[in-house]
Amino acid sequence: MNTFCYVLTTGGRDRHAEMTRASVTSVRISNPNKKLVIVIDTESLSNLKAASHDLLDLADEWIAVEVPEGTKEYRNRWMKTQLISFVNCDAIFLDSDTLVRKPLVLG
Repeated sequence: MNTFCYVLTTGGRDRHAEMTRASVTSVRISNPNKKLVIVIDTESLSNLKAASHDLLDLADEWIAVEVPEGTKEYRNRWMKTQLISFVNCDAIFLDSDTLVRKPLVLG
């Protein structure tokens, strides 16, 4: 396993985007050779792009998903329960409030 995966729903410039940016940055520093994938609903991806968020440049792959209507929390939980359908490789899921402080051996 050489892939870290996140799920994100965001309004563009909110704590969820900032926490994910911090977590992704911690992985980049501690595990520089690992792939980073972010699964995101299409509305949230549009919000990030409108905000020109720094996070857009940090992930190796973005998987934009059409999700059922609902609150950000509902959309986020829905994507997490369906994650295996969207990520087509062995990966470890990290929540956005996770800080990785040293190399992780995956797999």
